[in-house]
Amino acid sequence: MCYAEESLLTKRIRCAIIIQLVLECCIVLFSLTTFNDYGYVGLIAGIIALGGTIAALTHGCGNSRRGYKALLLCNGVALPISLVHLGLTAYLIVNIEKICCEREDTDMSSVRALLIALAVLWILGLTVRLMVVYRVHKHMKELTAPASANV
Repeated sequence: MCYAEESLLTKRIRCAIIIQLVLECCIVLFSLTTFNDYGYVGLIAGIIALGGTIAALTHGCGNSRRGYKALLLCNGVALPISLVHLGLTAYLIVNIEKICCEREDTDMSSVRALLIALAVLWILGLTVRLMVVYRVHKHMKELTAPASANV
């Protein structure tokens, strides 16, 4: 993932992208498990953002600038979709009594707690995406400079 001749800044940003990659995998997994509760929205955002992180980590198939641009584009598309997903989860949290559950003995407070935990995961995903976009955009020149110029 990293080359020995890469600068410390490049390595740090790539580590942030790896953190995003791991978090996106979690988001995709949890979106799959909540597919009927608007999880398909998060699934779309997660897959798009995963594509961007993979493009950046593989150096854009030999062109680092292209990889980082793909990361910025994919995160830019995934961010508003994730905001919609977060809003839909908030809607479920507020209206849980009207929407949920088929069984009468279901404890609504535990369902609400699970939805709040998911909302925290969505917020964490949004925060990491924003951080990665900011750092990559701010340091694009240094990230795409030839390796000898970064030493």
